[in-house]
Amino acid sequence: MIASVRGEVILIEEDYLVVDVNGLGMQIFAPLNRMEGLYRLHEEIFLYTHLIVREDLWTLFGFADTEELSLFKQILNISGIGGKSALGIVNRLAPAEIAGAALHGDSKPFESVPGIGKKTAQRIVLELKDKVEKMGIAGIAEVSRPAAAQSQVGDNDAIAALCQLGYSAGEAKKAVIAVLSEDPLLDSDTLLRKALLRLSKF
Repeated sequence: MIASVRGEVILIEEDYLVVDVNGLGMQIFAPLNRMEGLYRLHEEIFLYTHLIVREDLWTLFGFADTEELSLFKQILNISGIGGKSALGIVNRLAPAEIAGAALHGDSKPFESVPGIGKKTAQRIVLELKDKVEKMGIAGIAEVSRPAAAQSQVGDNDAIAALCQLGYSAGEAKKAVIAVLSEDPLLDSDTLLRKALLRLSKF
């Protein structure tokens, strides 16, 4: 099993990166929408990975932190959900949104993911609820979809800024999610300041 990958990003496509690992170009499908600002062409990247092996195809999926990887695996275990569909969910929805929707029995966020119909979304909610309760995902809050959409740009900007200051992608995301759980409509500057304050306490 390939548990993680570190190397230079040599190609960026719509839903995957190609990472040069000691001269070997590895195609890694990743939630690039959620990872915006965390990867750049010809720069090093570190990803936690999950390999799906089929008779005629090996597919490698990569994530910036273990929380997203764990959620991806849980979604993948749901009947009728393949790797691309599971990735689509993680790409579109933040971990706190996924967990919050499952815990509150709300299938609408999952229906917004391309390729996920109403019945599949309802099955995801049903099968995911007990699993996310045990995961202890940070930042679960009852945030409306419009508020979540408004905060996403600031979310990504703050994460990218924290990474430039030397924090890992995982540390940055957890701090930003924790701050947004308290006030989901913060402007970018305030979000960054509060996330920095939270990180400085550890």
